Amino acid sequence: MLKLNIIVILLLASFIARANEQKIYTIGVENIDYYPHYAFGHRENSFTKELLESFFSQESIEIKFVPLPLRRFNQWYIKDKIDFKYPDNKDWRAGESSQLDIYYSETVISSVGGSIVLNDNAKYDADNIQRLGTINGFYPTLWIKKIKSNKVQLIEDNNVISVIKLVTRGMVDAINLDYSVVNFHLNEMQNEKQLIMVESLPHRETKFHLSTIKHKALLKKFNVFLDNNQEYIQHLKDKFGFIDDPFKFSPKHTR
Repeated sequence: MLKLNIIVILLLASFIARANEQKIYTIGVENIDYYPHYAFGHRENSFTKELLESFFSQESIEIKFVPLPLRRFNQWYIKDKIDFKYPDNKDWRAGESSQLDIYYSETVISSVGGSIVLNDNAKYDADNIQRLGTINGFYPTLWIKKIKSNKVQLIEDNNVISVIKLVTRGMVDAINLDYSVVNFHLNEMQNEKQLIMVESLPHRETKFHLSTIKHKALLKKFNVFLDNNQEYIQHLKDKFGFIDDPFKFSPKHTR
């Protein structure tokens, strides 16, 4: 009887230990320096890191950011078994991920992505662009028809600074990136050349979402957090230097 009681006590202790063991939620993030949006493994902080840490801390949930390759973006849930993914957007789904039941949060942040050229080339239109630079793994949907018809040559590199140098050194006619990201890195490089986003070239608003397969209830709490903390989110945007209207820097807007 004593032996049985000891076994029961040990089993009960093991159960309590497991119950008290807090799950660490993994968030898959892109392994590039795309500051001010995110720069995991490259910089100590970013808009994404501070915002998501604020939410999960409020929920008393421990998280771990897992930088993953862009080229494997649509396989993260399948191969890396993550709990959440950021950034994400249903328009980016392709391959295996198109078969998954993925849930998306409300918009975390909106950003204008488009075609960025040297200030001297402000009058460019789409016919002037023969070589386009972007991040290796990004999909320039706005240019895809011209790329597939060989009217535009796509030149890719693995980091933002290298892509910026493609256009400042005249190796491409334009780059297809987020203006806030380009502006930050150009200033950090102390490059004297000015880059502008041109309205006559392809551009569109891009919305970033948090996504999940397993944790729909927690995603709903995140939506409430976003709705209740708009002032805080604007504070973070200001803190990290986001530019809401990239076209205000074009000659057309500064006369």
